[in-house]
Amino acid sequence: MELFDRVLAKVRQPGVDKPIDITQAIRQEMDKKAIPMSRERTVAPNRFQVFLTPETDAAFEEWGKAALEAEFIRDAQAYAEEQHYSLVGSVQIELLAAEPGARRTEVRSHTIQSAQAVAPPENNVPSGQKKRDDSVTSGPEISPSFRPVSSAAATNRSNADKVLDENQDKPLLEVVGGQTYLLVGDKTVVGRGKNVDISLEDTSVSHQHFEIVRMGTHYVLHDLGSTNGTFVEGNKVAEATLLDRNILTAGRVKMIFWRQAAEEGSGQ
Repeated sequence: MELFDRVLAKVRQPGVDKPIDITQAIRQEMDKKAIPMSRERTVAPNRFQVFLTPETDAAFEEWGKAALEAEFIRDAQAYAEEQHYSLVGSVQIELLAAEPGARRTEVRSHTIQSAQAVAPPENNVPSGQKKRDDSVTSGPEISPSFRPVSSAAATNRSNADKVLDENQDKPLLEVVGGQTYLLVGDKTVVGRGKNVDISLEDTSVSHQHFEIVRMGTHYVLHDLGSTNGTFVEGNKVAEATLLDRNILTAGRVKMIFWRQAAEEGSGQ
């Protein structure tokens, strides 16, 4: 109770925003920046940077910014669903310190896509290779079902080639028998829900099943409390650092994590 009393005292200080103030500010920013694309689809921003006044930043630091960010993300996700907003990726919220002397908290929003499709779901097999079936085997014989990036400039390149060429340090996630995605963001959420970065249309997959987070030079998978669990190389995990060609399983869906596939032509 002593910690709670200290936090409550800080929240009641003049100039200190309450968590509900931030929640309302994020909702208002989402409403203000929502863009109707059609009668059935309104796209809202999914990334928010909240610049806190020095007093609020100090209070939130004592309370725990990570816990607050998680609560704000959950509320923004729920609000988007309640308002029937479409998001191009998972909700991301950063609590940042404003410049010294700032008198009000400011919320800035962006629309950011965390994963880009780089291969059509079918028949995208390089010349001379056989099309793989939906079964997955481990070992060096696995080869990506997309064309490796070439370091030499080429004419008439497809959009997928260009995207790969511009993001040669980024990994790829191949859904076996489906689409291949380039993980361009620092966090990629995978699941069955609408407002995720990579959507898997399988009822055995949870709405938000797992996420892949960039940690320095590594990529770490976190299970998001999925019903059927997340498996890496056949082992059920809550968290795992991913390696090149790791086999991931969510429900009945198998995926391959290609850490180095996009670097083959870069000479690294």
